[in-house]
Amino acid sequence: EIDLRRISAFGRTFETRTFSIGIDAGEMAAMAVSPEATAAAARIGERGEDPALVIGVDRMDYSKGLPQRMEAFGRMLDA
Repeated sequence: EIDLRRISAFGRTFETRTFSIGIDAGEMAAMAVSPEATAAAARIGERGEDPALVIGVDRMDYSKGLPQRMEAFGRMLDA
């Protein structure tokens, strides 16, 4: 038996829900110009020379594409 929120199978009932995996772009933009972000950028700049900052955003199943990411990171270090 299946309805929009519950699935009954194998003698058990499971409840289903959906969760957004996106971000609030407006909130993210506001965070980027916040005093905290500005201070963090200044600290990074104070480290001297030409600092490199690597940021990654991944899904929970982070194993997909891992070899390619490691290869790209290695190329960046070699550059």
